[in-house]
Amino acid sequence: LIGDINPNNFLVVSPIEVYLVDTDSFQIDDLPCPVGFPLFTAPEIHMQHRQGKFSDYAELLRSKENEYFAVATLIFMLMMPGKPPYTQQGGEDIVDNILEMHFPYAVGERHGENVPEGAWRFIWSHLTRRMKENFSKVFNKEDDKSDFNISERLSVEQWKNELLEYKRVMKMWKAELDRDPLTLDVDPYSLELYPTRLKHRPSIPYVTCKGDGCDREYAIDDPALKAGY
Repeated sequence: LIGDINPNNFLVVSPIEVYLVDTDSFQIDDLPCPVGFPLFTAPEIHMQHRQGKFSDYAELLRSKENEYFAVATLIFMLMMPGKPPYTQQGGEDIVDNILEMHFPYAVGERHGENVPEGAWRFIWSHLTRRMKENFSKVFNKEDDKSDFNISERLSVEQWKNELLEYKRVMKMWKAELDRDPLTLDVDPYSLELYPTRLKHRPSIPYVTCKGDGCDREYAIDDPALKAGY
């Protein structure tokens, strides 16, 4: 196990050439990784530390499930360029946020809350529903659960398959849109890395604001539009 997963330890030369550096502290068999990065440390480890069960990472042997949390965090930050999963408006201590497992992003019928300001809400809205649900399974703690979603974490092999599927869908959408934009009910902004608006809902007409300096788009059933604003 790497143990100390840290973005600074991945050097990317090109899409097919990636180096891992600072590799002197991996966990091998019963030899622990003596360091850790709080952002990529699983909540159950943070909890054990706060309960006084260990004082130094050198006293701890990590499990694959601990590592799966770190891997999911790294993948989230790749899909949401640089933004960790528990960063939120009003959130202060990163360890507190991880322990509380308040995942601020909307998925399906679940509404978002305290999503970070900036492009993140828009970028999230353009991920596929399947990818959103994968992240939610790992990071969003349901009210009736207390095990930090350990059993829900995807393995490295599962993440690899999910990312390949995401890539396949993106290529399919792009090919369909290039061939005939009218045959596929997909918002072209779903293919953008940094969208500047929320994804359009299928089959819902949108209108553009006509106010001075305003180019926001509103769904035809938006309450502000219905209210006459």
